[in-house]
Amino acid sequence: MNRHLFAAILIITTLSVIATLPAQAVISTNTWTPAGNGVYTNQAQSSPAIVPNNNNSSGTNYVARIDGGLAGTSAVVIEPFLSIALDRLIVSVGDSLTISNGAQLGIGVGAAVTGTVALASDGNYTPIIFSGTQSLLGTGQGAARRLDQPARRDPA
Repeated sequence: MNRHLFAAILIITTLSVIATLPAQAVISTNTWTPAGNGVYTNQAQSSPAIVPNNNNSSGTNYVARIDGGLAGTSAVVIEPFLSIALDRLIVSVGDSLTISNGAQLGIGVGAAVTGTVALASDGNYTPIIFSGTQSLLGTGQGAARRLDQPARRDPA
């Protein structure tokens, strides 16, 4: 086989392999700002102004920070029956994220919670789904209860 022909075949094969490799996802950190209450899909309260959700087919993976430690508190609600996927979730001290009835939150890499993450369901499937290796950090709290049931506290 001719050296030039062999080199051409090698180059074409290499380019074919490179073309089939998956593209690396862009990572974007979005911060809920300014401090305050609202619904997760309000992009005017997210900086940059886009709703962080890996499911949005943009090829971007997101780190969502609930107010990023700003002065004041924020209470953010993922609306009912909405599906959100994130690489990471960060909830700061005094802040909260509530996952409403029928909504779901998927976290691919980890979460740091020094505030509160709450599941608020009246009987519909309302999960937090962790996939892959996780790093759960923080001194915050988690709460899960059905909205149609009184809050209960387990005896210590």
